[in-house]
Amino acid sequence: MKKFYEVPKQVKWFDYNKDKWIGGIAFHDFIICGCCGSVLELNEFEEKEVIEYEDWVNIEEEIRGEDYD
Repeated sequence: MKKFYEVPKQVKWFDYNKDKWIGGIAFHDFIICGCCGSVLELNEFEEKEVIEYEDWVNIEEEIRGEDYD
């Protein structure tokens, strides 16, 4: 998996603790969580655990958090 993004990239990953997909923005070697704003290091993820979007898409469900089931 690419570990460095020169431009912001929309991504999502599966949170096994919450049992749901979470959306955010990857930039440099970090991901900014769209749900809570926390910063995650890309090297915390295994290959293919992070899904990249080629174009910006609506990930409203992924960024609203667990209060919107």
